[in-house]
Amino acid sequence: MVLQPFPRSTPEEQGIASTSITSFLGAIAEQRLELHSFMLVRNGHVVSEGWWDPYGPDMPHILYSLTKTFMATAIGLAAQEGLLSLEDTAASYFPERLPEQPSERLLRIRVKDLLMMGTGQTGDTIPQGAEDWIAAFFAKPVEAEPGTKFAYHSGASNMLAAILERASGETLDRFLQTRLFGPLGIEGEQWDLLPDGSVPGGYGLRLKTEDIAKLGQLYLQKGIWNGERLLTEQWVSEAIGKQIDNGPNPNPDWASGYGYQIWRCARDNAYRFIGMFNQLCLVLPEHNALVVTTSGLTDEAAVLDAIWEHLVPAMQERAVDRDVEAGRQLAETIGRLGLMPEIESLRVSPGKIMDPVSYKLGENPFGWETFSVESEENRLTLTVQLAGKERQTVSVRPEGWIYGEFEREPIASVGGWKEDGSLYIHTYFVSTPYCRITTFEFEEDRVTLHLTGNVGMPEPVVIQGKRLEGVPATGDAGRD
Repeated sequence: MVLQPFPRSTPEEQGIASTSITSFLGAIAEQRLELHSFMLVRNGHVVSEGWWDPYGPDMPHILYSLTKTFMATAIGLAAQEGLLSLEDTAASYFPERLPEQPSERLLRIRVKDLLMMGTGQTGDTIPQGAEDWIAAFFAKPVEAEPGTKFAYHSGASNMLAAILERASGETLDRFLQTRLFGPLGIEGEQWDLLPDGSVPGGYGLRLKTEDIAKLGQLYLQKGIWNGERLLTEQWVSEAIGKQIDNGPNPNPDWASGYGYQIWRCARDNAYRFIGMFNQLCLVLPEHNALVVTTSGLTDEAAVLDAIWEHLVPAMQERAVDRDVEAGRQLAETIGRLGLMPEIESLRVSPGKIMDPVSYKLGENPFGWETFSVESEENRLTLTVQLAGKERQTVSVRPEGWIYGEFEREPIASVGGWKEDGSLYIHTYFVSTPYCRITTFEFEEDRVTLHLTGNVGMPEPVVIQGKRLEGVPATGDAGRD
């Protein structure tokens, strides 16, 4: 039985040597894999957990397609209540959105086909900018018999959310709150909405790391939570089982079968809930364990390989002897987890610069019109005017992260003036995987912004700007 929140335990009490977890974290660091959080649960106990500063345990992190497993769980709950059947056709819920002459295959797409990504459609089923995305989904040709061919697309999951709302009279977020989040003790969830204001089923949910683990533990316990059955054992068995062949793929973890919005793994009868940039809940039923990560990286295989190399072999059936020194080393390793950039000396004061400095920027993908920089006693502040929006500010200091908000997204930033007179600002959008690194290079009355990032900005962006009239120039900023 698992209480809420999870009870904590030492790794050794649950049959795992602390040295194996330290080795896992060392492999993550050596390969420079950008994790934001990590949680290892064994026998219903959290045995190790860590967050890479500036991320923290109380921060919801966007899940992207890991949202799909929560969506599927809602469908399972609705089916249990008799609100819908997996054999229902999608067309029966939206007859008014069908094309004038719907194909027979389109009319045969079932809720079950949507769950297992077997609609028979390929490509993007919801074109960007579609005013009526449900009608756009039905307009997409059905190239294969529903239920026979796997093709991954978020349109299927979003359609499930729309069907759930029609069947239950409740939006997905409200449905989950009363039937799943409440019983699991999940609070503070956030949702990104579709342009029409509807709740998506394929992405958009933001949860804390431990909340992700709760869903994994529910499935690991075959639908039981705190002694109460929330999901039928039949649903869990079908959801985690292979419902459709999802190969071929050179990586066997992506070709071992797909259940109800759940990926089968190639090893240890494992399965996983997964979202873009490696938002991961790996369930290991053979070891009564699960591993949860949030991150900002594209190499999911490297994380899975590290789990199987360092953690899984260490999982013993019984408790192992306590190792005080190994526990101390693990605690120190976790205490040092962080994403602070490796930068040379920075400072708040720009030297001979007369601030604030203000510049007008040329056309750019971020809609930045003007910016100014002002140094204070222990920090400096960047103020950006966005096209048609309120001004945004980012405060930084060289010594550590400053938390704030930018375009309604929580951020953490560090930065300062460099010796060469340039300004360096490193920002994490801490409820997402993204970071943005901006270097401002000043020359007479002009400025050049060089922007790079992690997964959210694979290609550098360069923005040119010119000093606003009547505003002091930067001079030889940063030089004594």
